[in-house]
Amino acid sequence: MGRQEHWETVYKTKDHTKVGWYQPSCDSSLALIEQIGITNKASVIDIGAGASTFADGLLGGGFSDITLLDISKEALDITRSRLGEMSLIPHYLVEDITTVSLPNRYDLWHDRAAFHFLLNESEQKAYIKTMYEALSPEGYAIIATFALDGPDSCSALSVQQYNREKMEEVLANKMKIVDVLERIHITPGGGEQKFSFFILKPI
Repeated sequence: MGRQEHWETVYKTKDHTKVGWYQPSCDSSLALIEQIGITNKASVIDIGAGASTFADGLLGGGFSDITLLDISKEALDITRSRLGEMSLIPHYLVEDITTVSLPNRYDLWHDRAAFHFLLNESEQKAYIKTMYEALSPEGYAIIATFALDGPDSCSALSVQQYNREKMEEVLANKMKIVDVLERIHITPGGGEQKFSFFILKPI
């Protein structure tokens, strides 16, 4: 099963509010946006947006230049439906981040848990290149991955765990790490997952 087919099946057959990565609100990401000084005038792209409530939080904070990218149309349709009257504000891109050519530049690149699914070096390099080219010179990226002592799989797929040293290896001198923060995600079933949140800037 290919990557897109896998995620379309997940969102068509499972209750997205019960899957392990679901968050009722994306407080950690929203707090980091405030911490680094991103205002609601910024252009934001959410990579691997899925059916995440990150868009809801941005809209609640007055952001209006929002792009949601995911490989699953089904996932983005769930978000559209949930946002209701606000659903016309975000731009929706059904694309694979390793092959997409993004039309705009962004002030904030946000990825809560897509990058760690890329196990192939060529896909990792393609992701980093796209991120670097898509960010404005003064922009920031927030990328969250499973920490070294976090899960080694998600949704029946293997993932790459990261700490500062491992992330620096794949950034290939295109991005610098501003900060790394450890966070614990509580799954809908009550389990704990350890995440590393990386704040990055273009070099």
